[in-house]
Amino acid sequence: MKPDRARVLTEGMVAGLLGYLAVAAFFGVLNVLSGRPVLYTAALLGQAVTGGAADPHTLTIEPAAVLAYNAVHLVIFLAIGSIASMLVFATEKYPSAWALFLLIFVALLMVTAMAFSVLVGPYSAAMPWWALLGSNVLAALAVGAYILRRHPALWATVDREEA
Repeated sequence: MKPDRARVLTEGMVAGLLGYLAVAAFFGVLNVLSGRPVLYTAALLGQAVTGGAADPHTLTIEPAAVLAYNAVHLVIFLAIGSIASMLVFATEKYPSAWALFLLIFVALLMVTAMAFSVLVGPYSAAMPWWALLGSNVLAALAVGAYILRRHPALWATVDREEA
């Protein structure tokens, strides 16, 4: 594997893992503050992933559902991190296209959020919109901070193109 590809892949995986952990931590804390078990959200959404029907009020934590949801959640975030990493590297290579790359990334995030809202639909009473928004903002901040830390000249590149 070429060094650039290895770096893109490594940074994408780390960025995705950070986004995944940020969301998991957000909902873990939210669950505890709400008086629910730490893994409540993962168990609830795991039921949706595995095709089971769960009543949010009488939900039991089933390891298979928690693992199924976390596997899907992790894969999605690894893909998001990889796409973000590829777009950052493309921006460094083609600085004038930064706005297009940002638009692509935001569009992909919107598609992911819409797909997630369809999944959460039946459980929307237990998963308020502000929690979804808050967790996604936290994930974006975690991914963005990591990428900017790895590519400190990125803002300067974008700023030069705007001038």
